[in-house]
Amino acid sequence: MDPRDKTYSVVVFPLLKTGRPVRLGSLEFRSTDDLDGLPEDQAGSVTEITRMLFALGDQRIKRASYAIVDRVDRVNASAGLVALGDVEAVVAYFYASPRHEFNDLFLTPEHASIAVLTPNRVASELVRLSFNVIDAAKHVDLKVDETGFVDGYDGVIGLRYHFWVAPGSRLYGTTPHPILNHSQDLASDVERAACARADYRLLLQLLEECDRGGDIGSRVFTAVRWFNRANSEHRDEAESFICLSVALETLLCVPHDAKKDRFVDAIALLLGRVPRLEDWATQFYEARSRAVHEGNVGQVAFVPKLTSSKRKGAPTYQSLLAYGREVFQLCLGTVLTGASLSSHADLATKLTSNSERFEAVSRTLADDSLPLAVRLERLDPLARAINRYRYVPDTGLTTPMMLGACRAAASVTLESARDISEGLTNALTALADAPRTDRDLEQLDALRALVDEFKGLPDRTTAGVSPAVITLVEDTWRYVYRDYFSIKES
Repeated sequence: MDPRDKTYSVVVFPLLKTGRPVRLGSLEFRSTDDLDGLPEDQAGSVTEITRMLFALGDQRIKRASYAIVDRVDRVNASAGLVALGDVEAVVAYFYASPRHEFNDLFLTPEHASIAVLTPNRVASELVRLSFNVIDAAKHVDLKVDETGFVDGYDGVIGLRYHFWVAPGSRLYGTTPHPILNHSQDLASDVERAACARADYRLLLQLLEECDRGGDIGSRVFTAVRWFNRANSEHRDEAESFICLSVALETLLCVPHDAKKDRFVDAIALLLGRVPRLEDWATQFYEARSRAVHEGNVGQVAFVPKLTSSKRKGAPTYQSLLAYGREVFQLCLGTVLTGASLSSHADLATKLTSNSERFEAVSRTLADDSLPLAVRLERLDPLARAINRYRYVPDTGLTTPMMLGACRAAASVTLESARDISEGLTNALTALADAPRTDRDLEQLDALRALVDEFKGLPDRTTAGVSPAVITLVEDTWRYVYRDYFSIKES
């Protein structure tokens, strides 16, 4: 089978093993020695890739963790790689720094680097260099065709470094001297971490959500990536201060003006007026500023007890970075907890009026860049919210606004629906084509007729009309029926 016809890619954590399957977002990671239930071609790819994974020199990695995903196009892979980047960022965050008192990291982010390998035809000169090299080990002969290509894999590791391999190649991680920890087990570590801390548990929940691109989700994952960069073994001290500062400022939404004061206040607001916390925040931000403007940090240790305005010569204790890692994790837990509470309380929906929702309905249904099915799908949450809050007074609502939304819903339904009854078709057409007059009587009459048609349906689920459209029309009638009879009487 031509590798270009294969519909999958293999995602691997080369330096992380797992004792049992573990779910991260939409992906299930398994041990590379667990091939149960895989199709033959996928099992063959996992076996080939496992044989390529090396730790040091000629020492091959025995077990790693892998997942199968839809084929990732290396050239146009931005969307797929963003989702994988979220997974990589969360796992690196989990393994970051459990022992703050020693200022060490359990595993650096390089140990959580993801490799994505896609079956493909690969140029042999990309797999095996032919100039200024000496083969120090016996390699498997490449099966090169007449065009100079071999069956292999397009790859990207750390979601930024591209590579090309074939059976017999060696794939090393992004750290020159990896640590293969005895106790490390991805499934157990994720489960234990989620039970122990709110930030870990809520990050996993955020990975599960289909729409992670909202304001909170996007901000959190961006901040976590910068946090991981601060912990990279490829960073010097000044770079780590800058990266951790970016992580905190992103998470806290620190404005551009009066940054230092806002930075200190934001941390104190989230974590409380903890003694000396503001002193740490001030000293950390000053070190960050020195790194940005002078290229070096200078004082990297925390001065816990200031005896004067001058810190030079004062006793120091612990690294500012060590405290910074813990402060970031505490702030992240607080932000995620607040976001979770507001989400469960449906606060964002409550703060949106029904008049705004009707306007959103009209915009969504009129968006020609979206397929009709997608427009109706996006109508559903709006219609459900309108129904839920239909008894809340809203002075922004107007009859033309609501009728406009219903006309748009009728038009899209007529364009997209199949197998709807003649009576429904006529009622929808009458509403969509009703003339717009000062008193809206014709439109209201058509709306009433459509509501009557819906009431007469023996089974709404088989009517061929989206339930969201039915809900929208019936709730609009509840809003306007008094106007209708008033106009009719006059």
